Amino acid sequence: MVPPTPVFDTREEPVSFRSWLGAVILASIPFVGIVALIVYAFGRTRSTSQRNWAKALLVWSVIVSLVCVFLTYIGILHPSQWGAIL
Repeated sequence: MVPPTPVFDTREEPVSFRSWLGAVILASIPFVGIVALIVYAFGRTRSTSQRNWAKALLVWSVIVSLVCVFLTYIGILHPSQWGAIL
């Protein structure tokens, strides 16, 4: 006879509005936000949803940064062109 497998409760407490608001505001501060996202993504954050949000935002930041570097390299986003755009 096979012993029954233990049942684990995988539900988490919902993240409060204040916690999300603080995380979003902190992530929007230049340079500090990147450090905060790394801590949220790979630290011991209690919420899986905040960890996943931080990882997704880090990936998105890398993609946008690479696109900006590429566009600057080919001359579309070069600072000398800003006068024509603005």
